[in-house]
Amino acid sequence: LLKDGTLIVLHDTNFKRTTGLDLELRDADYETVKQLDAGSFFSSAFAGEPIPTLEEMLRAAKGRIRLMLELKAGGYTAGLEEKTLRLIEEYGMKDQCVIASMNLDILERMNALAPDLPTIYITALQPPEQYDQDIPNAYSVKSVSLSAEKVRKMHSWEKAVYAWTINSEETLQKILR
Repeated sequence: LLKDGTLIVLHDTNFKRTTGLDLELRDADYETVKQLDAGSFFSSAFAGEPIPTLEEMLRAAKGRIRLMLELKAGGYTAGLEEKTLRLIEEYGMKDQCVIASMNLDILERMNALAPDLPTIYITALQPPEQYDQDIPNAYSVKSVSLSAEKVRKMHSWEKAVYAWTINSEETLQKILR
């Protein structure tokens, strides 16, 4: 959430890595952000690629793919959940979206607003026992932290488990085991 209230789709809390501009999300407005080149760092073939707003992402995905929207506390957080939910509802995409976060408070606020919208808690480690509760609906755990025992434990809580990041066949096979 930028300082002017615009919701954008970006992994980092700073624009430096993807655009070269050392600027924190919380200090940026959309007039500045829409002029940034987010594609050149990846490949010259993507030069000039803008940073999308959440609204643009929802419009592009509607009826085509499901989205896991990770809400981060790196920008402004006041109204983050409400603004996100308003756009999801405006585009009629509650059945296509799940909300993920590393911040349990964000998931609890979203659940209070929309209990029918699934939530996923992202963690580098297995969630401790106190996370055996209604919120979240699932866990996304760093792949190197997963074991069959940990997955069985989370499944005993009736939670789905997702693994991140899998960039090799070896890691994929480990997770499948």
